Amino acid sequence: MTSAYAGSTGRETTAGSAGSAGIAGLAGRAAGAGGRALRSGRRREQGGFLGAATVLRQLAEGPPRRLVGIRPEGRALAREGTEIHRDGSAVGVITSGGFERETSTGYEKAVKVAGYPAMETWNRPNRRAELTVIVGKRFVVNATGSGVDSAKDLHALVSRIDFAALQKLGS
Repeated sequence: MTSAYAGSTGRETTAGSAGSAGIAGLAGRAAGAGGRALRSGRRREQGGFLGAATVLRQLAEGPPRRLVGIRPEGRALAREGTEIHRDGSAVGVITSGGFERETSTGYEKAVKVAGYPAMETWNRPNRRAELTVIVGKRFVVNATGSGVDSAKDLHALVSRIDFAALQKLGS
């Protein structure tokens, strides 16, 4: 599943376009998801909050754009800036994303290590972790740990590597 991260949002992203009106206490009775502000819809009725005119208009009329999650086919990565097409027409653009998959025994996920793209895997029953970092589109740094408590152990290990110096070797 591709997740929405902080990089997915910006000044143009509102509670309406992000689909988070219920969380912001603006969904009214339709939300029905706990919390007095959600059930009463007080904020929606009274306004008076920062950006109220824009957010309330978008909730009534629909936002000009919509922040949604996607699930790429197979192990494809959703990269920032990639256009999304439907029936041959561009319908959107990826604002952020990466690969993440959870299993009954652990997970695999795309991460960043010192700003470089990496893949982290964790197998809980075997207490086995792997961290693979791509440096300068030329070098691969791979750390594997058995009997470790988490992938954090490998992050601590590879944090000692001077990735910038390694990248310069490839220049």
